[in-house]
Amino acid sequence: MLMHASFDGKTFAHAIIYFMQRRINATTSDFLLRKSMKTLFTLFCLAFLAVIVQGGEESGKKVEPLPCKDRGSKASCNRYMKKDNFEELCKENRRIGRYLCCKTCAEKLGVEVNEDGKFKDFGTFTYYEPTCPALEDRGNHTICEMIKHGSEVYKCDQSEAQAACAKTCNLRVIILSTAADSAAWVVHTIPGFPTAKIPYNWPASETARGHLLICLTISKSQINAIAASLLLVQPVIHYNDIPETETAGMPYFKKLAEGQTPFIPPFTSRRTIRTKDDRAPVTVHIYSKSESSKYEIYKKVIVKALKKTIKVWSRRDNKLKGDCRVPGRHVRLLQSPGVINGHNTNLEADDTNWAVSDPGSVICHVDKPYFKNQSKEPAMAICIENNDIFTRFNEIAAQYKYRAIVYKAPRQNTGKIILASAAGNWDDGAAPLSNNGGHSFAATLEHVVQANNDIKFLAYNNVPPAVPNVKTKSNSKGVIIVRTTVNVDSAAWVVHTIPGFPTAKTPYTWPAAEDARGHLLICLTISESQINAIAASLLLVQPVIHYNDIPETETAGMPYFKKLAEGQTPIIPPFTSRRTIRTQSAGAPVTVHIYSKSGTSKYEIYKKVIVKALKKTIKVWSRRDNKLKGDCRVPGRHVHLLQSPGVINGHNTNLEADDTNWAVSDPGSVICHVDKPYFKNQSKEPAMAICIENNDIFTRFNEIAAQKKSFMHLIFIPLTLLRNNK
Repeated sequence: MLMHASFDGKTFAHAIIYFMQRRINATTSDFLLRKSMKTLFTLFCLAFLAVIVQGGEESGKKVEPLPCKDRGSKASCNRYMKKDNFEELCKENRRIGRYLCCKTCAEKLGVEVNEDGKFKDFGTFTYYEPTCPALEDRGNHTICEMIKHGSEVYKCDQSEAQAACAKTCNLRVIILSTAADSAAWVVHTIPGFPTAKIPYNWPASETARGHLLICLTISKSQINAIAASLLLVQPVIHYNDIPETETAGMPYFKKLAEGQTPFIPPFTSRRTIRTKDDRAPVTVHIYSKSESSKYEIYKKVIVKALKKTIKVWSRRDNKLKGDCRVPGRHVRLLQSPGVINGHNTNLEADDTNWAVSDPGSVICHVDKPYFKNQSKEPAMAICIENNDIFTRFNEIAAQYKYRAIVYKAPRQNTGKIILASAAGNWDDGAAPLSNNGGHSFAATLEHVVQANNDIKFLAYNNVPPAVPNVKTKSNSKGVIIVRTTVNVDSAAWVVHTIPGFPTAKTPYTWPAAEDARGHLLICLTISESQINAIAASLLLVQPVIHYNDIPETETAGMPYFKKLAEGQTPIIPPFTSRRTIRTQSAGAPVTVHIYSKSGTSKYEIYKKVIVKALKKTIKVWSRRDNKLKGDCRVPGRHVHLLQSPGVINGHNTNLEADDTNWAVSDPGSVICHVDKPYFKNQSKEPAMAICIENNDIFTRFNEIAAQKKSFMHLIFIPLTLLRNNK
């Protein structure tokens, strides 16, 4: 009977209900069977409704806008309604007014809703029915030519009064020619653009923003793969005139055009297409995910697919950080500002989100910024595998210099520099250090000596500026700098050897008395999450803090920084500390080990701390007394003392005039800056060593060390012989 041709949906439903009622009258021993039949009934009803819905839709029908109803929970809409600015939220926030609480907003504002789901004009409330602005036809403009024959356009913030999608920000165009096997896929970041079948008009408000447009010429056979990826991100389609004859045999495109949404797994998609190019077709990988996947698009999708580290240019929140846990699968965050072949850009004003692989050949455009909440939203990445295109974007990524080391030799007014992007040699300083600009010292400290509302810092120095006769056993000097800009995770740690320098919020002034001395400055650009580890190390050395304006909101959840800022001193063990941080680098993040000890520990910093931690011999450049000698007692754990004079790529130095204390490991890869000279009494004082693990930087310092021959045990032999001859 169920297979009879005249058996309609209504009869089917009545039959199922009757059958279920008969089963309910059964004995209690049939409980499990009744439960199974109820489940079966539910599944039958869902399947029947799906058949009715699909059968009632006409293929090729123009996609209708979403009706006005509350798609959010009742509790959410009630919560918004209690706000004093609820009417403004309805008018100005498309997500709330047009998607989550559309019906509630319409009732609150007294606005009628048309049959097509649009608000009718109500006084000054015209956000959803904007008037058409004056059009400017640029005719032969490249974008205009591509859009002139546009067919399918979808975006979050349309210029037309179409339904907005709360969780999708896809802005793309699919174009095809009905006269030949020719199609194109245009991917861009411009809201409200283009308007279908209307002369080209660039939105003037977007001139202030950074945008990206990618045009891929493809064959029509590639469209179905693109549609399969787009299905998961639920794009808002507001125009489509591609005839069914052109997309016959493309089931995913049919579902996309009809606005169908997948509700069963898989919730991620990997597709590959190739551009239509007779000379060298380009491979394009499309990775997409639905909101049901709960995957974070950058780490869990792109990195997992590419099996490589990626360097990301994108706005970000304060929740989702870079990730360096898995070797060769890092997520490194590029920092502002940047330069695109002479055009300046910055994360605050740039709406683009892109990433390059490391090692390279792939550039990915991502439709979601690097925010924590995108794991709960649909997202898509278009990854182009092409060396030339990759190189252009990688040039932008390579501009970001995350660390610099400046070594000023005695009696020199310029320094020798190692830059993060070019550590192959010591570069000459661009200007005398006494100048208030044009060199690395001034550039590093420009936001310390000048007022900047987005830059806050903590400065410490055992010889604080304009404070005479400070009694302290600390010898540490440095600055912790934090950028407080919203959604920007950027900080720096500057370590140096210059007493009384810099003076906070005072124009840059180099202390002339220090020209005769040798000095070292190290700048490490880090993420804000690294600050607490630095503070934990500094606590033991009891630095003299002479300036701090970092707000508590920036260091919430950092107990060691709070103790450091308040001047607390640890009085219980441990009295030594080993911490590790990583620089926030575009090319290759550098591991930095921080070893510190308090005066209570009684440890000698070089032998008992650095050598013990590195488990290697070290070669030490430092002033010394006549008490603490080199140490060669333990094989592979020696302390070799380097001798004067030395040469820093043409600049002469000597121990008597050089205030720097540093050591290189043997065998090598580590260079350590130490804040205490090689004196016997430093075992009773607080001390700190910052050890940078990087082959290029190590090589530069090891070149200096290689010039000096000092193996102290060779000297002891003739001294002993002399005594015996007396």
